[in-house]
Amino acid sequence: MKICLVAPGWVPIPTNGGGAVEIIIWDYKQFLEKMGDEVFIVNHWGEEETLKMIIEYLYGYINLIGLL
Repeated sequence: MKICLVAPGWVPIPTNGGGAVEIIIWDYKQFLEKMGDEVFIVNHWGEEETLKMIIEYLYGYINLIGLL
């Protein structure tokens, strides 16, 4: 399955020691890849760029972690 994880874009992923949400997203990505899924992380500040990337890749499942 193709999965797109959407992060708020405040801290890089993988992080260099900060960002609880970013650590969870990175761990989630690694776990899903071990299960055989294809995972892409969108980590941009701003809705337009984020939506553009999601639409471009047309993933079947989008998980909005920390975006609200």
